[in-house]
Amino acid sequence: MGNKRGIVILGMHRSGTSLLAEVAHRWGAYAGEADDIMEGNEWNPRGYWEYWPLVRFNETLLDSLDASWIAPPASGEAAARKAALPEMRDKAFRLIDEMEEGGRIWVWKDPRLTAVLPFWKEIWRDVVYIVPIRHPRDIAGSLAKRDDLPLTGGLQLWQASCLAILDFVDQEKDVLFVEYEKFLGDPAASCRALADYLDDKFGREPRTAEEVELIAGAVRGDLRNQKSAGDFNDLPEASQAQKDLFAFLRSRCGKTHEGSAGAGDFPLFVGWRDYLKSLERLRRRGARLATREHELRKLKRSSTYRVGRFMTWPYRLLFRKK
Repeated sequence: MGNKRGIVILGMHRSGTSLLAEVAHRWGAYAGEADDIMEGNEWNPRGYWEYWPLVRFNETLLDSLDASWIAPPASGEAAARKAALPEMRDKAFRLIDEMEEGGRIWVWKDPRLTAVLPFWKEIWRDVVYIVPIRHPRDIAGSLAKRDDLPLTGGLQLWQASCLAILDFVDQEKDVLFVEYEKFLGDPAASCRALADYLDDKFGREPRTAEEVELIAGAVRGDLRNQKSAGDFNDLPEASQAQKDLFAFLRSRCGKTHEGSAGAGDFPLFVGWRDYLKSLERLRRRGARLATREHELRKLKRSSTYRVGRFMTWPYRLLFRKK
């Protein structure tokens, strides 16, 4: 009989975490009240399944570490120390208590979690970890399309996130790696395997065929926006360490945790965080420029602007450049 309390989906942005969170919700896990769950958009029409209070907490935590989802902390020690601060610790425990109210099983998904896992290790109690593994080229390609990150930047972030997860779960037993592409290729079998795993861990009766069919309804391959046809080993932008890391992660898919390799086996290049920080600065600068252009276009469409143009046209005519 299982005695677990929560399900934590661990993975970076665009790695398949939203899909697995919806699958877990359909299995029976509480994801939060509807108003507290991040809505969908053009990049995720079925919704992100991110719990807003958790997202806001993690963003505050990252800000306090001079980090972000694009540029995670250089090490986990600073995040772990934050868990000793009464204010942060109390807020985190309140979030957990809200999810566990009434003894319900809950699910959390937030890609920012990969950057602050040492903090949450001090908070979580009796949880199961589900780690989606998706083709790194598809993840990086999706980030390039959505966030204007270069392919090398997306791959670097993918590598850093995966190594953070591997280091974190090294001492954990209840970890299941699942292959994103197999979920899309065979939803029924993949959802049955995941449901059986969760049923066992949480001490529930096995899902019926009808229940598994309902769970598998979360899988929509037609919404996929990236699909790599080639072998990752042939991608020139990928380093050998990244290629070896992907091969290792794929070897773990469908299996429960049996120990893992660490950062030393798939080393990041020395300046990885400086590179991601520079990409973050460029992205923020571009966002500010885009905001200014949007506000300017909005102003030009306003009645106040049109009236002002009309009233000042004689002066503009008088002083226009020859």
